[in-house]
This record gives sequence, C-alpha cells and structure tokens, in this order.
Amino acid sequence: MAWRGLHLSEPCRLALADGQCVVAREDGEVRLALEDIAWIILDTPQATLTTALLASCMEAGIALIVTDARHHPSGLALPFHRHHRQAEIAALQVALGAGRRRRLWQALARAKLRNQAAVLALCGDRRGAARRRSAPWLCASRRVIRTISRRGRRGITGRACSRISCAKTPPIAATRC
Repeated sequence: MAWRGLHLSEPCRLALADGQCVVAREDGEVRLALEDIAWIILDTPQATLTTALLASCMEAGIALIVTDARHHPSGLALPFHRHHRQAEIAALQVALGAGRRRRLWQALARAKLRNQAAVLALCGDRRGAARRRSAPWLCASRRVIRTISRRGRRGITGRACSRISCAKTPPIAATRC
C-alpha cells in the first residue's frame, strides 16, 4: 500500500530501474519502490523523467503533480482506465443516442430531487417547516421534471434548497416521494 509522498524541489533526474523509482542528483541517487509511493510532486523546472517511469507510475496508481514558477499546482497526471470494464463503460456512454441520454438525465435528476427531499425531511429548518413545505414540493417537482426545462427546474430546486438550513433537531421520518 502506498504511503510515501515524493516532493522534488531541486534539480534531479527520475528514471525507472528494477521496478524502482531512481532519483539521481549531483550528490548521489536514491531508489524508492513504486509500491510505496502515493504521489510525486515536481516542484522544480530542472527535473526530468523518463517515459518508462511515467508509464510505471500510472500503472501503479501514482499521482504526478507539476507546479508552476510560483510553486502552485499547474498539472496533474492520473491513471486512466485502470480496469478493462471502465474502458468498456466509457465506450458505451459515448455511443448512447440522444433519446437515451435524455431519459438517463431525467432518472438522475429525479433521484437527486428524491434525495434532497429526504434530507430536508430529516433535517428540518429553523422553524421546523421543512417537512411540511419543502420536502413535498421537491417530491412534486421531481414528478413533473421534463428534459426541455432541465436548466430552469434545476435552478428552482437549487433556490429552494438554499433557503433551508439543517438545524440540530431530532430526526424526522423521511417523506416518501
């Protein structure tokens, strides 16, 4: 399990040798097992690395972070599709037709509204009126949601939720939507 972070702030060369990350500097080199590294931060423009190391880092799930001249993060390299099923799912999602995408969007929006209603029913607002007013309204808006009014309906629901704040009250039974 990865537990070590590598922060490089001095000129160095990173390479792969014997399944290990080799950090070579003017004063010597250090070898680290890839299994122990969770992330690498390149905080100097004088660092170089080999593509073999980069590929091995991605296979091992190591995040590579690059910083700019002000030492702020400017880039992040993460593994892409580490499992074969993720690639298949991504290809299927790209190939979906417009009608199917709209139906899936409706199902997702309804599920989000149902969850918001349940949270409001459990939390209540300062006056304890969330269960009476907001949760049923969210349930009703979930039923009438249409793909044409995606943006407007989401905006209305968001405004309603921002008016309600969760107070420290005992839990209330969730309103069924």
